Amino acid sequence: MQSLRLISFSKLPRLLLSTSSRFVHFNSHDIFSKDNSLKSVKRFKTLCPELNTDGKRQAAVLIPLCIVKDEISLLYTLRTNNLKRNSGQVSFPGGMRETDEQLQDTALRESCEELGISKTGIDIWGSGRFIVSKDIAIMPFLGNIGVVEPENLNISSEETTVKQINDDTSIHKQL
Repeated sequence: MQSLRLISFSKLPRLLLSTSSRFVHFNSHDIFSKDNSLKSVKRFKTLCPELNTDGKRQAAVLIPLCIVKDEISLLYTLRTNNLKRNSGQVSFPGGMRETDEQLQDTALRESCEELGISKTGIDIWGSGRFIVSKDIAIMPFLGNIGVVEPENLNISSEETTVKQINDDTSIHKQL
């Protein structure tokens, strides 16, 4: 069982800036525009170096941006402590690639299964580069899932439960 988390970015400028002399305004129209999505994916690809994925199993995750209660948010899951692998870790919706499946399709399939949303409700902006662990190479995809009402998500009871974080104090405690 995983817990679904929604992080609101309304307090993010205060978390990112070391002084309060600058103000950053997030506008959902600008952030979710096609122009910004292309710029974001281009920057996203530079975050990780290209790594060797030979002999590694492949997985994919979706890094879902959304709007919750008129605030730009980031959705992720928190794995419970009773799982055999990666227990207690923060993760994005995703999972292992199936035979002959494209990685983007893996991210979409797993996100739909875990969050109970349809593929048509996910706008994939693009992918980053593989993040490589000892035996798995994970491809992150950045995407927009639109307006989300956590209480109305059709969450898979086998995989997730819903929890929401709204204030910066909770964000600090969770991260």
